[in-house]
Amino acid sequence: MNVLYLGHYREDSALGYSSRRYVSALQNIPNIELSIRPVYLQTKTFNYISESILEAESNTSDSYVAVIQDTMPEYYEYNASFGKNICVPKIISRKLNHTGWIEKINMMDEVWVNSFFAEKSLRESGVDKLIKVLPEPFDLDIDVKEKLSTDKEFNFYTMSSSSDKDNLIALLIAYISEFDKTDRTRLIIKTNGEDEVEIKTLMYSAYRIVKKTSENINEPIIIMGDLDEGKIKELLNNTDCYIDVSKGSYTTSSCIEALIYKRICIVTEGTANASYVTNANGFVVDSKEENIMSACKYSTHNISNIYETWNNPNIQSIRSKMREAYYLSNDERKNKIDKIDAEIFNNKKFSRYIA
Repeated sequence: MNVLYLGHYREDSALGYSSRRYVSALQNIPNIELSIRPVYLQTKTFNYISESILEAESNTSDSYVAVIQDTMPEYYEYNASFGKNICVPKIISRKLNHTGWIEKINMMDEVWVNSFFAEKSLRESGVDKLIKVLPEPFDLDIDVKEKLSTDKEFNFYTMSSSSDKDNLIALLIAYISEFDKTDRTRLIIKTNGEDEVEIKTLMYSAYRIVKKTSENINEPIIIMGDLDEGKIKELLNNTDCYIDVSKGSYTTSSCIEALIYKRICIVTEGTANASYVTNANGFVVDSKEENIMSACKYSTHNISNIYETWNNPNIQSIRSKMREAYYLSNDERKNKIDKIDAEIFNNKKFSRYIA
């Protein structure tokens, strides 16, 4: 069977990382000859393209039983010459019926989403096609190092940017407000190098708002630019708690990776990440649903309309959850970790289901 996949696998972005894992999982399906073609929403490209991706990119066929469009909904095109048209929308918000996305999605034969949050949002917004909830596929054949509390520094870790969606300013304000030099804490921020000036501007703004200086706290560490898979694994194995307080998320790859590495996670209530992180296996920050007042960074879809909403986390709740995570005993930490179900992200399970 010949299948065509369109996605962002050549981009150095969250969409690109997700796309490369989709390609890998699809390639594991027996009896499928996969052809792939790139879609670009940004100019920064990924430098570590595998041989298997290059091989799939060179494949071609006169006919395909299905086309999978893994990009933003405004770019979807229905083609009757394919046996099945499948779309993979990345949903971060609610009340999408005034965006033009629903009409595009309803042209498709089938919709794949990675969380029950996305399914609910699409249904309530008017999608009437078959929706399959498929958690993001990951390779679970990894070396996970158990990390319990020690006398050493407690490391919070986030993958973020300067965008309003990622809400890094709230995390910086919470961290700088809650902790000082007497605490053995550190906040590690991984971001793309192109955000360096913006990230540092946010940090200085947080210092001014809280009325502290870098001398009062263990200053956040900013990691810029590309990290290969090995470096990401090393980073995860040396952190204690992953935190994502974005206002809207379509289940971030870094949050799922943290769950796979059995790390405690802190996420925003009412987002896709909260489909998998609960107060039983992590911490969920209180939030308030509000209208979106900014535009999506990589989309022509203007999401600053009077209808669409996402969830803004409460800064005091962020502080409280970070403090709780820091104070967890080894037994409390182990109790939460034991409730993490990483198997749902197994790319082999994903491949079997699609097959």
